[in-house]
Amino acid sequence: MKNPYQSYPAKITKIVLDAPETRAFTFRFQDAKRQAAFKFIPGQFLMAGLPGIGEIPVGINSPTYQKKFLQITVRGVGRVSKAIQHKTVGSILWVRGPYGNGWPMEKIKKKNLVVIAGGLGIIPLKPLIDEASHSDWGKKIQVQVFYGSRNFENLLFEPQYKRWNKFYRTQIILDTASGRWRGEVGRITDLLDKNQLPHDAIVTACGPPIMYKFLTPKLLEKGFKAEDIYLSLERKMYCAIGVCEHCAIGDKYVCKDGPIFSLAEINQMPKAF
Repeated sequence: MKNPYQSYPAKITKIVLDAPETRAFTFRFQDAKRQAAFKFIPGQFLMAGLPGIGEIPVGINSPTYQKKFLQITVRGVGRVSKAIQHKTVGSILWVRGPYGNGWPMEKIKKKNLVVIAGGLGIIPLKPLIDEASHSDWGKKIQVQVFYGSRNFENLLFEPQYKRWNKFYRTQIILDTASGRWRGEVGRITDLLDKNQLPHDAIVTACGPPIMYKFLTPKLLEKGFKAEDIYLSLERKMYCAIGVCEHCAIGDKYVCKDGPIFSLAEINQMPKAF
């Protein structure tokens, strides 16, 4: 019987400091066949860790069509993430997954798309943006991307913005202005008020819980249906397979039934955010 907790060694091939205490790790499984066969849906996550220290859930930010490597972005905020931060090129991570349901891709391909990210929430949305810009279906729909960050220094994936803008408008807003910033300052909902949003669209959003509290009423006010608004929820996860119950919200497990839920589902889940 296959061990559901089995992780596999992956060698780090590149590390980029993307923001303060935030590094993007590029790696590939040491087993070439495993690397070649690896598939995931945008929005799914991995469990990555180190022997004797532990493991953490991490969003995948490499494109789905990239088969030669995988990439995750880790901010050093806890014991495990800080230990991973100290790893160097050539070090081994132990990885298992992917887990979770991912963004509703079949539904997305048939409608327009609004992508909304706050802070680290851009991580699980990046593969969705990449796939939309790379695929035929993405050329047939209208796509808008809105990304909010605390400040300029904490923006992630900045080199990608110009490429994304070749396919659709990507708009950034910061909580706090800095000397280098000449763009919008305020809440991400301010961008929604300043732009004509596409009709018949799916909304995919990921960010801190406080963002959802003022974002979801705004989206409903704009005419989006609860069943067309999808949020990625965050909870402490240990097993990633719905066994340990640390991520339970009512009768739902964020790791197994989510992490992505429609607002219609979330409205039936107690204290989801």
